[in-house]
Amino acid sequence: MSTVYDPISFNGAVGKNLVRRTGHEKVKGKATFTAEWPLEGMLHGVAVPSTIPCGHVKSIDISAAEEMPGVRFVLTADNLPKFRRVKTGGESNFQTCVATNVYPLAEKKIWHAGQYVAAVVADTFETARDAAMLVKVEYAAEPHITDIDNAPADERPSSLMGAPPV
Repeated sequence: MSTVYDPISFNGAVGKNLVRRTGHEKVKGKATFTAEWPLEGMLHGVAVPSTIPCGHVKSIDISAAEEMPGVRFVLTADNLPKFRRVKTGGESNFQTCVATNVYPLAEKKIWHAGQYVAAVVADTFETARDAAMLVKVEYAAEPHITDIDNAPADERPSSLMGAPPV
């Protein structure tokens, strides 16, 4: 014998046409978004990503970026304030939710392309963006591995979400 269930009643917004109160303003380009609200004293930051997939930072020249009017400071691994590193989930028997022990800007070792190596903080987004493009980074590139079978044995995962790696 099969069980017969009563139909589900949708008394809320599901399945109905709704009028969005801000839809008209958004379509006409008149709506204001959070990023457009000016806040007194607000600073803007733009990160400088690595351009290599593996290696380390030999040097960073931030002098041109620091000389731009409106630039407050440029952060790198050399001038980053000291902070307490938190153990990853794997290191702490999953007592934390930190997934990696690679900290943006704090590392001179490059683990992946696009890893942040510096950050520019300025009065406007445009100034921060332009100054970030003036940061010159010299790298010592190392061979990168893109195949799990070629990875060193101590870096290979023993399981992927409980299943053996492919």
